[in-house]
Amino acid sequence: MTSSGRYEPAVDGLRCVSIGAVLLYHVGIWPAHIGALDPWSVSGIVARTASNGWVGVQLFFAISGFVLAQPFARAARDGRAAPRLIDYYVRRVARIEPPFVIAILALFLIQWLRRSGDGREPVDFGHLAATLGYVHSWVYGSMSPINTVTWSLEVEVRFYLVAPILFLLLYRVRSAAARRTALAAAACLLAWSENRDETARLEFASSLTAQGPWFLAGILAADVLPRGAEDADAGPRRAWDAAALGACAAFWACLVGWPIPLAAPWDRIALAVILPACAAVFLIAAHRGLAFRSAVSLRWIAVIGGMCYTVYLWHLPLLRVLQGHLPLPPGGFLAEYALHTVVLVAVTLAASAALFLLFEKPFMHRDWPQRAWRALRSRRGGA
Repeated sequence: MTSSGRYEPAVDGLRCVSIGAVLLYHVGIWPAHIGALDPWSVSGIVARTASNGWVGVQLFFAISGFVLAQPFARAARDGRAAPRLIDYYVRRVARIEPPFVIAILALFLIQWLRRSGDGREPVDFGHLAATLGYVHSWVYGSMSPINTVTWSLEVEVRFYLVAPILFLLLYRVRSAAARRTALAAAACLLAWSENRDETARLEFASSLTAQGPWFLAGILAADVLPRGAEDADAGPRRAWDAAALGACAAFWACLVGWPIPLAAPWDRIALAVILPACAAVFLIAAHRGLAFRSAVSLRWIAVIGGMCYTVYLWHLPLLRVLQGHLPLPPGGFLAEYALHTVVLVAVTLAASAALFLLFEKPFMHRDWPQRAWRALRSRRGGA
C-alpha cells in the first residue's frame, strides 16, 4: 500500500534483492571459511559474494532516494505545486515509526528478561532511548546492542529530514541536463571527500555524506525516468536490459574481484562511484527494461520485497536464535552454507511474514491514525 495509490512491483522486487543480499551476509558462516578457501574456487567465490552482502543496505539507500524523489519530480514536470512538507513528514512518521517502536521495545524486553534470568547486567535504558531516537551511533559511537542493524535506519531518517529541502531546491532548476549534471557531480564529490582517507567502519557507515552517492543515484534515476512507471509512451527498451546486465556484471566484479588494481584511495573512490551508478541503472531498467522489469516484478519477489522493512527489523535476532542449531552436513563450506541459507532464510521469511501482518501492514494505510481513533471511539460508545 503506497501513499500515492500507485504500486510499482519492480521497486518492491529491487527491495527483495536488497534484503536478500543482507540475509546472505547475515547467515554468517562465511567468516570461518573465507581465509582458508582458494579465492577463485567455486567455494571461494561464493564466500566472497556472501561476505559482500552488506551492499544490500546501500541499495536500499538508492531505492529510498528514488521513491522519495518521485512525487517532487512529477510535480515539477507537470507544473503542479510540490507536496506539502507537513504531509511528507507526517507520512514518514506514521509509516516507519510504529513497526520500529514495536520491534525495538519487544527486543529490548526479551533481552532484559534473558539477561535478568542469566544474572547478567541488563541493557540500560540509555541505549533504548538512543535507539528509539535514531542517534545511537552519535551518542555511543557504536551499534545498538538491542538491534545492530538500526545504524542504517539512522542514516535513512537523516535523509528523510533533509530530502524535501534538497528536492525543492533541485527542482527549481528547469534544465534537466543541469539537474542531472549537478547530481552526478555531487555524488562524485561526496565519494571523493568520504573515501580519500581510511575511516572507522561505523563512523563511515553512519555518515549521511558517506552514503550520499547512493541516495543521489536514486534521485538521479527518478529524474531520468520521463514521468514514472505509468508512462506508456516511454515504453520498455531492450537496451535497458543490456544496461542492467552490464551493471550486474560490473557490480559483482567490483565487489568480488576488482579487475583493475588501483592504488588507494582511488580503489575506494572508484567503488563509491561505480556501484551507485550501477544502482541507478537497476532502478531505471526496472521500469524501462523488458526482461529485467519482468524478473524483478515477479509476484513472489515483489511480495518479499513488500515486507522488507519487517524482515530488516527482525531478521538478525531471528537468525541469532536459529544459528547454531543446525547440523553440519558433510561436504565442506558449500554444503554447510547451502543448508544454512535454505533453512535459516526460509524460517526467517516465514516468521517475518507473520510479524509483517501483525505489526507493519496495519500502518501502511495512509489514514490508520483516523481508523484507530474511530475504532477506539466506537468501542467506548459500545461500552
